[in-house]
Amino acid sequence: MHRRQALSAAALAVAATLGFARDAAAQDAAPFPAAAAGAHEVGVAGVRRLGDAYEVSLVNRGRLPVRDVRIAVTHPFRWNDETNPGASSPSRAEVLVYEGTLEPGQSATFQMRPSPPLPERPDGEFAEPRAEVLAYTVIGAR
Repeated sequence: MHRRQALSAAALAVAATLGFARDAAAQDAAPFPAAAAGAHEVGVAGVRRLGDAYEVSLVNRGRLPVRDVRIAVTHPFRWNDETNPGASSPSRAEVLVYEGTLEPGQSATFQMRPSPPLPERPDGEFAEPRAEVLAYTVIGAR
């Protein structure tokens, strides 16, 4: 039986606010019981910018394999003059899905390019991206 485990209610709320909808399979799946949450721990080991792309590293610290890891990546913008910021922040977030399988103890690294690309601006710069696991499917959970 496959179940999705939501790891961050706040991140899901952000994703929902930004218009990211969950797929039909995720809506039908029950959340993994909180008592067993420690048994299935998937996290972001690192995220860094590589020119116009970024690299995300995931790790499965749990005891069961997982797949379809949903990740929220935010691109925060830092104004040159924080006391007088512009009228509209170009900061943004996107949700990615790592569709491969992560076995217990396994790590995976992949690269993505923001679409559209992050703009170069004279009034500030984009800080290092941040990433957080939103949900994943546990394979073999009962």
